[in-house]
Amino acid sequence: MFVSIKRERMARVTLATAELQAAQKMIDAASLYEKSPRGMGLRWMNILYEIGQQPGTNTIMLIQSIMPEAEVPTIGMFGFRPISKKKSLPSSSQKKEKPPTEQTES
Repeated sequence: MFVSIKRERMARVTLATAELQAAQKMIDAASLYEKSPRGMGLRWMNILYEIGQQPGTNTIMLIQSIMPEAEVPTIGMFGFRPISKKKSLPSSSQKKEKPPTEQTES
């Protein structure tokens, strides 16, 4: 029993060490990509390529058409142009024209 407890403890220490090393590598990579937006864009495209190459899967991806990382400005929020002011609708106090009614002769 003591051996299994010791083995589990060592496994947890090994896992924690691996997580710490992975976190440090991610921080290092983030600082590199921060200095090189084009490098980040290339990495982003590579990730999309790798996702598409997974065998036996169907993946639907929603990808914005303009990449801010590639220093291409977006048009507006969510990539759409701002909506222009619409013509105001007539208020209820304004008279609406009634369509002509048919009159039948009796």
